[in-house]
Amino acid sequence: MNLYKKFAAAVLAIVIVVTMAACGAVPITLNHEWSFKNGDDSLSIGVYSYCLYSAYNTARGYAEKEEGYSTIKSFLDIKIASDDTAEKIPARDWIKKEAALQCKTILAVRAELKKRGLTASPDEVENARNLVKEDWEMGPNYSYYSQMVNQGYMDASSMPAPLKLVLEPYGISQDSYFDAYYQANMDYTLLFDNTYEKDGSDPVTDEELRSYFEQNYTDYGYFKVSLSEGQEVPSTEPATEPATAGIIDDPTTTVASTEPTTTAPPQTTMVEMSKTKKEEILKKLNSYATALNIGKDTKEEFDNIVKKYMEAEDITEDPSLKSVEDITDSSNLPEEVKTALEGLEQGKATVVTAGEGVSSSYYFVYKGKISNNTNEYLTTADKRTELIRAIKTDEFSNLVRKMAENFECDENTGVVDAYKPEMFENYDPDATEAPTTVAD
Repeated sequence: MNLYKKFAAAVLAIVIVVTMAACGAVPITLNHEWSFKNGDDSLSIGVYSYCLYSAYNTARGYAEKEEGYSTIKSFLDIKIASDDTAEKIPARDWIKKEAALQCKTILAVRAELKKRGLTASPDEVENARNLVKEDWEMGPNYSYYSQMVNQGYMDASSMPAPLKLVLEPYGISQDSYFDAYYQANMDYTLLFDNTYEKDGSDPVTDEELRSYFEQNYTDYGYFKVSLSEGQEVPSTEPATEPATAGIIDDPTTTVASTEPTTTAPPQTTMVEMSKTKKEEILKKLNSYATALNIGKDTKEEFDNIVKKYMEAEDITEDPSLKSVEDITDSSNLPEEVKTALEGLEQGKATVVTAGEGVSSSYYFVYKGKISNNTNEYLTTADKRTELIRAIKTDEFSNLVRKMAENFECDENTGVVDAYKPEMFENYDPDATEAPTTVAD
């Protein structure tokens, strides 16, 4: 889980908005002019420009929800707010205010770490530097995307651009990008851990972790059975083999035959199963659920059901998936399965239908006893940290925001004011909206 949400959002925005070209006057500078500072600790103007860029992309997301937003016109005059309780102000003002707050957050967190005598480890810094170099020269997540291209899952033209090409036009150097994103994220996470981990200033207790885990996490397993099948459909297309040319009396002249000698083989298309077949499958799955529900309340019982199903259907690869997670955050589970799990008793199973038509499936769903996993989550370092972050991320974000709002530091106003949200815009003043087509 990336704790530093503002800066994580900025990287996502960079990946998406790689084609943005500077339109307004950009006071390009890659030197060491400072923007904000606290004593000897200062941020370059490039860090502020990055924060402005981050805030601009966040603001656009808010503006899209407001009346008057257009993809071909500036949104900077549209009034926005980060939540329903805040007063709406022009996006232009919101962006500048948010960028300044991000800079103050970086300095405030650094000051607190210095007070506690904490710094990121050399290994963390070296790893971050390597990632920055790859982002800068090759593009964000280059290793991952290059594998996707090599495996044929995406086109090379869809890969994110090197950040050097994206950020330098706005006066953001590689070092500024490192300070504004990677170093800031390391510092933020370090302060979080030093606050809430076991030896922190305000540690989360085992009782809090146990209660949160058992109330919010679900131990589950499932396998699905598709309710569609292949059906051969006779082809009406001619064979793909070229017809033989016919020879006429004149040896210098040929004419191609217009009649194919064969037809193409039948095509297979997916169709929804008959009602009878669906009922047979449902009867079998329900019998498995009944057997499990009167048996032992252990995940091994689910594994045994899966084995029986595989043997009955002559399946060699395990079709099941098992997990322990907060299912409210899961994007992999159909809503029908989530709803079933929420109402299912622990140690029990049921059968759920999800999807429609040829996309429909039966899900054999099992819900285990969550308490069987509690000790593992409390004693395994990464799982314990996962729980702590789930519990405390919002609280810490609010705490740091207030700390930044009250943090006193110097602002190099003359330099900062030269950087404006307009520099990220590139709209054609003569462009018009495409007409909206209303479906019949």
